[in-house]
Amino acid sequence: MSKMDERVQKILKTVITAYIETGEPIGSRTVSKKYDFWLSPATIRNIMADLEDLGFLTHPYTSSGRIPTEKGYRYYIDSLISHSDLEHIDEEQFLSRYQNKRTDISELMHETSQILSMLSHYTSVVTTPRFTNTIFKHLKFIMLDNRSILAIFVSQEGIVHNKFFAVDEDYTQKDLDWVAAYINDEFEGLTIGQIREKLIEGMRMDKAHYNKLLIRVINKYSEDSFFDIGDIFLDGKANVLDHPEFSDIEKMKQLFKTFEEKYTILKFLNRCLDNDGVKVIIGDENIGISHCSLVVANYKDGNRVLGTIGVIGPTRMEYSRIIPLVDVTARTLTKALSRE
Repeated sequence: MSKMDERVQKILKTVITAYIETGEPIGSRTVSKKYDFWLSPATIRNIMADLEDLGFLTHPYTSSGRIPTEKGYRYYIDSLISHSDLEHIDEEQFLSRYQNKRTDISELMHETSQILSMLSHYTSVVTTPRFTNTIFKHLKFIMLDNRSILAIFVSQEGIVHNKFFAVDEDYTQKDLDWVAAYINDEFEGLTIGQIREKLIEGMRMDKAHYNKLLIRVINKYSEDSFFDIGDIFLDGKANVLDHPEFSDIEKMKQLFKTFEEKYTILKFLNRCLDNDGVKVIIGDENIGISHCSLVVANYKDGNRVLGTIGVIGPTRMEYSRIIPLVDVTARTLTKALSRE
């Protein structure tokens, strides 16, 4: 599409912001009376009709009023929202909400999800760090019986990951302590993913150097399923009921069904880990939640991306308020992690 005329852009932006504010289809007279365009309602009506022909607006029924389409919202997000439109949020004041020092990172993630839900008035989503992205601190093995071992992995971020696995030979606790000491001495400070690569490569180069138990551990490391893809917190699910878009029972059932499929949401959000800044995903662009938008940003430890936070709401979302809120929450969580 050729570049949109500035006058047409202004009318499209006006229709979208007015619809976000009221939830009612917007007519040309409303635009003319409420905003100073120095254009007649007839001219505005013709421009709105052109915008509908281009797929940016639609009308839900016989009303002459228009509402934005997903294409219209996408253009609004990508081209029409300016920095001055975004609500200012005091980052230091936001950081003060994290009052207590925590030893459990899951606690911090849950608190972040609750804060984000409360402030956004939508549904919040926060993923815990993927264990393979965290920095390894130490490992401990505990012999449970002759054929099963508990492995306890602890990251520098304070994440604890437990795994049980079976062995086909008798080992003593002393054997387990030797393997744990070897891994702790060799690999502290690396990510779990880096350790796995080094162990597999080392075994390939000099398998004789490794005893059978260590090989068993390495083989477990090489299984993608050995480390899960993280966990997810969803808060404020009932908030969506406050929005007229979800008075439709079928839409509401579809949304709550998606909420229950946390694994699907988690896999989708993990695909956002390579993004910088705030990402807005609208309608059918996302995980199959039509009539919804997802505003997400990553939180980090230094330059390392650990996980994702975000807000799920109707496509008629207050983007000028939610985009800076998600951005500040991600940066605040990054700071809170650096203080842990």
